[in-house]
Amino acid sequence: MSATTDSTTIVDHSHSLIDNEAFNFNTAVPITSGSDSLRRNRPKSLRLPAGQAFDPTKLALGKLDNFPMDGVQSNSTQPNTLLIDTTAAITTSNTPQTNNAPHHTAPHRPLPLLPPQQQQHIEKPHHTTLNYPPPPPTPTSNPTLHSSLTNFSVLTNGTTSNSNNNSTASTSSGSTGKLALSAAEIEYADYLQRAQTETFIDIAGCNFIYRSGTDSMNRPVIVVIGAHLPAKRIDMERVMLYAIKILDPVVESDYVLVYVHTSTSSDNTPTFAWLRKLYSIFNRKYKKNLKLLYIVHPTMWVKLTFRLFQPFLSTKFWRKVVYVDDTAQLQKFFGRDLGLPAMVFERDGVVRSETGVSRGLQIFGVPLEEVMSRPENAGVTVPPIIDRSIEYLRARALNQEGLFRISGSNSLLKELKRNFDDGEEVDLSTVEDPHVVAGLVKMYLRELPVPLLPYDFYQRFVEAGKLPGGSPQQIDELKTIIRQLPIVHLDTATHLFEFLEEVAAHSGQNRMGAQNLAIVFGPNILKSQDENITTVMKDAPFVNAIVQTMITSYNEIMGAKGVI
Repeated sequence: MSATTDSTTIVDHSHSLIDNEAFNFNTAVPITSGSDSLRRNRPKSLRLPAGQAFDPTKLALGKLDNFPMDGVQSNSTQPNTLLIDTTAAITTSNTPQTNNAPHHTAPHRPLPLLPPQQQQHIEKPHHTTLNYPPPPPTPTSNPTLHSSLTNFSVLTNGTTSNSNNNSTASTSSGSTGKLALSAAEIEYADYLQRAQTETFIDIAGCNFIYRSGTDSMNRPVIVVIGAHLPAKRIDMERVMLYAIKILDPVVESDYVLVYVHTSTSSDNTPTFAWLRKLYSIFNRKYKKNLKLLYIVHPTMWVKLTFRLFQPFLSTKFWRKVVYVDDTAQLQKFFGRDLGLPAMVFERDGVVRSETGVSRGLQIFGVPLEEVMSRPENAGVTVPPIIDRSIEYLRARALNQEGLFRISGSNSLLKELKRNFDDGEEVDLSTVEDPHVVAGLVKMYLRELPVPLLPYDFYQRFVEAGKLPGGSPQQIDELKTIIRQLPIVHLDTATHLFEFLEEVAAHSGQNRMGAQNLAIVFGPNILKSQDENITTVMKDAPFVNAIVQTMITSYNEIMGAKGVI
């Protein structure tokens, strides 16, 4: 095939030959070939109108229709540039081929799409072996960061794996196997250097964050006063720098954070984007070494904000969060003044005058999560009133006839409830009638605003109750549901049903088998938010059946062989 007077024929043989004379990227020239081999391989061609120059940019970018681009990869940002596989052998000849001379070409095989490490941009390709040096170290103007980066290597060959865009890039460099810093770690190192070099007289004057000695376990205590932060009138970027300057030396080991939300308004509230950025650049030591986070006088906004972060926070973190409605709790836990402003204690007085009781001490009618997040309950998994009552009954009442069925003294029961709600030290060993303590357990469970087996799971429990009692299908379904319970509800339910199994095992003496216990506890721990009497009566048999199975099959469902 040859060029004619009225048109130019361009034949693609880039898969077998790369020749500056026949494939010139810097001038628009016709390309011809009469190779028998090319005719046999039936290369596609494009006929251009007479007088129209061939545009190599379109060829390099793969913009010619019906023009095979085997061995050529496009690069829209660098015109007149050819991307060549540096791992493939390139053979070429400067001797022009004629129709009579044999021309041997490799079989027509498309070259694979190559990873970035095996690609190189080449201006004016030549017929030489393509070697290129490894990329230079990551440049940085931060001496502190640079010294940290010397412990890491940059990939020059091999593979790179990323779990996601925000995660640390795991790279392999020969036999070193070292890790590269994540974007967040690099950003934090830069913030830290800036924080150590700048002055913050204006921000320090706000006194919104300060160190307040140590707690009873000698852990540093950091106090943050939300109302002291003029978020709408201050550079929040510098606030982040100042916070890093205060916190970085502390978070190297275990520490405690007290956030006071008292009297905080919209003027003091950072944006969600700022909070998200703060969380993202605070590295692992901030989260791992935080042992307790006290939130004083939380509002619905605070709890909602934490809920928005829930998908990113582990179960372990939620066990560190303690909501404090009354500073009397802090006094009891720390045993000293934390240097809180007067407005915090004034708020306590308002709450007490409105309710007649310190909300921070009340336990009846308070959600399990709130009770368990209080300082006095740090480190325990079951509400103390349940734990202590079960301990009392296990020691003194397993053989008591009618346990949990017979009522005790109503006046004594109310007195015990009031003592617990006032935060008094209640000595149950002085109570002579076990039925009073058993009634206390039932009352506490009955008054929970969210049942022990929460409303959200009610219908699923009822449907499981319709399966054959104690069957493998029912037990498997119950295990599936229970695994999804909130952790505080799961821990408390496990503790309760373990004890109820013991009570049922003594039914020969106490006359309280699993069926009787299910009739007593079913309506108190598993109920519908819809209190329609028709619904309650219709579902009652299934509720009782579920509770009975959870007692008789405790070990398979929640015990050693079950969820726990």
